[in-house]
Amino acid sequence: MIEHSKTCLGPREAAAAARVIRSGLVACGRETALLEREAARWAKMRYAVATTSGTSALLLALRAFGIGPDDEVIIPTFCCSAPWHACMQAGATPVLADCDLETLNPSPEDVARRLTRRTKAVILPNLFGLPCDPAAYALPKRVRVLQDCAHAAGARLNGRFVGASGDACVLSFYATKLLTCGEGGMLLCDCRDWAEAALDLRACDRKASDRVRYNAKMTDIQAAIARVQLQRLGSFLKHRAALAGTYNRLLSSAAMVLPPRRPGRVYYRYVVRLPMPAGPAIARLNRLGVQAREPIFRPLHLDVPCRGRFPQAEQAHSRCLSLPIHPLVSHADAERTAAALNAIALSRPAHV
Repeated sequence: MIEHSKTCLGPREAAAAARVIRSGLVACGRETALLEREAARWAKMRYAVATTSGTSALLLALRAFGIGPDDEVIIPTFCCSAPWHACMQAGATPVLADCDLETLNPSPEDVARRLTRRTKAVILPNLFGLPCDPAAYALPKRVRVLQDCAHAAGARLNGRFVGASGDACVLSFYATKLLTCGEGGMLLCDCRDWAEAALDLRACDRKASDRVRYNAKMTDIQAAIARVQLQRLGSFLKHRAALAGTYNRLLSSAAMVLPPRRPGRVYYRYVVRLPMPAGPAIARLNRLGVQAREPIFRPLHLDVPCRGRFPQAEQAHSRCLSLPIHPLVSHADAERTAAALNAIALSRPAHV
């Protein structure tokens, strides 16, 4: 079976974790501070705050922005549920926006329709590694842009890390992400006040109980692993791009819509839109030994209270599938995957 997702951890990560364990100092400390310093330098942003997850990084960012009850935050419906949970935990109202069918990122036109006087922030997801340019959204200056780079570590926009194009950004270090330490996340920004607010909110121990804070600290074991992964990220991204090139070359574009080829993108996922329902194709690929997946679990508007219609997200969810593209996939695996998908897509009538 060619696995859809797999962690890429090796002897260097094991040695880093063992070094911390032997030291006896495993909680949030020196290794976490070093990771924050190295990540800020890598992103060319001034401040970094390591957290327990990408979701907690989103929450700390919203709280640092001063967002709370009576505020609205526009988030994508075609996305994982983390932005919704972060908004709800901050006490804000999440407002869902439809996706653009080509990029799968939020539709600029639909985001514009969702803006109100209560809108305080927009979370842009850079979905599957495709940069999401805030300039395309014509947002009022009062609206904060929070770049969700959980899929986009290393992606670039206008010559810089895409996360720097917003007011702040977050990373995720979950097991299947571009770089991982099992769990974990990070908030990056250039504003000292926001960074200090996030640091204060990240820990509740030995502080006056004058406000709601969280226990959202990364451990030094995780940080040591993430530091090694950050050093390896360039090679991971290079291999993923090469696999995407193999898919681009071999997949029949007449039978399916391939991911946009945009400067600065990375390939967290290789997502294809079929002219047929994706579910049967995924099942057939799995039977052929290729572990394909739906790109997201399901659009958020199917589960949470919201207003309006989301036709493009529904079409994307019904027609899109994600192919294996992690660093442990070989080019022979990619060729086998492409051959299997071509056979399936070309053998089915477009109206099925």
